[in-house]
Amino acid sequence: MNPLFKYFSLLLLVPLSFMSCSERELTSKEIHDQKYPIEVDPNAYVFKEGQKIHWKIHYQAEMVFISFTLASGWKTYSCYNDNMFGPLPTHITFEPSEDYELIDNINESLEKKKYDKEADEELLYFEHTGLFVQKIKPKTNEAFLLKGKVNYMLCNDVGCDPPVDFEFEIEIKANKGI
Repeated sequence: MNPLFKYFSLLLLVPLSFMSCSERELTSKEIHDQKYPIEVDPNAYVFKEGQKIHWKIHYQAEMVFISFTLASGWKTYSCYNDNMFGPLPTHITFEPSEDYELIDNINESLEKKKYDKEADEELLYFEHTGLFVQKIKPKTNEAFLLKGKVNYMLCNDVGCDPPVDFEFEIEIKANKGI
């Protein structure tokens, strides 16, 4: 194991140990069976030198879509992994607000599964593209900003980068139906 990776895994073990996408476990089949009105095209983005991931936030039909495209050779990991060693799971948080409520759990799509020797278990991961989906219920008929953060780790065949945060915000237009 890369000593730097082991150091960051242990350093982050305590603060990340309570984080996960949901209280109930979804099977990979349940997640893959979800149909979403959005496509993630791995060829739709041209990476700049040194860039490894490109994020995009979209809102439609009371669902927040957090999609990403990965540079060739890079992977990131499912929020449904519960491992404490090896590549850490992705963690997504939404800033609390009186303007909306979260409905159900985060779903994800386009992930794969394979054995990871560092974690010593099977892990769900993403290659090329991925999609996280959170259903929300607006509680106001006024426009508002939805803010959140994705904490994720990128790995390739050589090793892993330390976890980083991607902060996002998206304007949710006025809802005439409330």
